[in-house]
Amino acid sequence: PPTVPEEMGIVDREKLLNISGRSRKPQMALARDYKIGNYPCPAGGCLLTDPGFARRMKDLMTHSEITLNDIELLKVGRHFRLSSSAKIVAGRNKEENERMIKLSKPGDLCFEPQEVKGPIGIGRGDFDQITITLASQIMARYSDGNAEVGIAYQRLPDGEKSLLRAKSMKDSELRNFRI
Repeated sequence: PPTVPEEMGIVDREKLLNISGRSRKPQMALARDYKIGNYPCPAGGCLLTDPGFARRMKDLMTHSEITLNDIELLKVGRHFRLSSSAKIVAGRNKEENERMIKLSKPGDLCFEPQEVKGPIGIGRGDFDQITITLASQIMARYSDGNAEVGIAYQRLPDGEKSLLRAKSMKDSELRNFRI
């Protein structure tokens, strides 16, 4: 039977290609014919099939209420669980840093190296001095500094800015916190 778009004259069934089923070969051949080389992967694209994303999602479900903002944050950065109630996400590049700033919400902690280049970190949850120190060491690890790095942190949106000198966390210790 005709579809609503056909009945409205938006779609002419006679002009549609005869593509059906799960095989992507006809679409790929069509793309090749039209010299289209940069198209998305033909897979379903479900983020839950990505092992890293799936781990982060499981961690989120285990430790907090889930919001759309939290799920968007799972898509960027390196994620570290510091305690059952605190985690930090460290950006991997300028674009992720900008995205994380947009995703930050009131109550989050924002971490940023001072004297050297490095990532933005968004801390979410209940932070005490121990978790602030751990987060700062992780931020120092991904910063351009060699020894100690000054890491500024503040509660968003307008908390007082504090500075902590942090030594870079060793990779062997970092593994204990990575999600």
